Amino acid sequence: MSQTFASDILGYHYRLTKKIYRNIYLVNDTRNDCIKCLKLIDITNENQHLMKGIYRERSILSLLDSPYIVKYQDSFFSSGKLCIVTEYCEGRDLAQKIKQLKSDGIKLPEEKIIHWFSQLLSACHYIHSQNILHRNIKPGNILIKNGILKLGDFGVSRELKESEDASTFIGTPYYMSPEIIKNDKYNSKSDIWSLGCVLYELATYQKPFVGDKIIDIFESIKNDECPSIINLYSKHLNKILKKILEKNPNDRPDAGLLLCEPLIADYAKKLIQMSLKCEETPENMQALLTSLAPINVFFEDDTFGDYDNKSTLKASSSSTLRNAL
Repeated sequence: MSQTFASDILGYHYRLTKKIYRNIYLVNDTRNDCIKCLKLIDITNENQHLMKGIYRERSILSLLDSPYIVKYQDSFFSSGKLCIVTEYCEGRDLAQKIKQLKSDGIKLPEEKIIHWFSQLLSACHYIHSQNILHRNIKPGNILIKNGILKLGDFGVSRELKESEDASTFIGTPYYMSPEIIKNDKYNSKSDIWSLGCVLYELATYQKPFVGDKIIDIFESIKNDECPSIINLYSKHLNKILKKILEKNPNDRPDAGLLLCEPLIADYAKKLIQMSLKCEETPENMQALLTSLAPINVFFEDDTFGDYDNKSTLKASSSSTLRNAL
C-alpha cells in the first residue's frame, strides 16, 4: 500500500494497522482509539455491474441497525478507492470457526446451536421486515464478535418493493435455494433456505447438499431429501431443520414463524435480556424489538425490566416499547 494512500486514510481519522484478508484491513479510529474494519475497494477499473453491487452494499449497510448485523460505521473515497468502515469482529467468520471445531473434534452443544441460530433468525427477520434480501447467507458471511453472530457482506443484497419477488440468479451454489436454481421468482424464503443449510453445517460440519460438479450440487438441492440430524441432536431441532429445508418455498416458514418455535423462542427471549445489559442497548433496542416482535406472546411481564414503564409488550397501547414497534 502506498504511503500516499496511507496518508489519505489518516486524513480521514483512520490509521492503518494491518491487512487481515485480501482487501480487508484493521484500522485504528484516532478519534476514540477503537479498532475497526476497513474494506478497501478499487473502483477505478470496476465495471458498471460490479459498481452497482459496491454502492448497494454501502447503501444497505448504512440503513441497518441490529445487534446481529455487522454495524456500518463510515464510508469515504480516497485515491480512486471506496473505503467502507464497519465494526471489527475479532472472532473471524463462522466458516473458520466450523473448520476449527471439526479439526479439534469438538461437537457443539445443542444449546449453543440454538443460541446462535436464534441470532441469525433475528437478523433475517429484521432485514426482511425492511424488504431486504441478503441472497448470499453462508458461514463465510457470518462474523463473530464477543461470541455473538453477526450477518455481514451485503454486496449482492437487494431491496424489494412491498410484495415484489426477485428473479436474479445469484448466491453461492451450496446455499442456493431450489427456486433460485430453477430460475423461479423468489423472496425472503430463499434466505431461510440458506439459513437451514447453515444450521445443518453447525450440527454436522458438513454441507447438506453436495456434488462433484456445480450441476451435481444443483441436482442434489432440487431432488435429494432433507438430511437428518436426529442421531446427533433432539427431534425438535431436526423437525425445525426439515421445515426450513422444504423444497417448496410456500411450505417453508418465514423468520417470524421460526422465532415462534418454542425451542427457539426461549433463546430469543434470552437475546433480549442479554441486550438489555449491553452498553449499546439504547441505539439497538428498537431494531432488536422489531426483529423479535413475533415472539412477544411468550414474554412475561418482567422481561424488559426498567426499559418499559408498563413492564411488557403485552401492556396497554401507551407502553413505551409497544410504541417503539
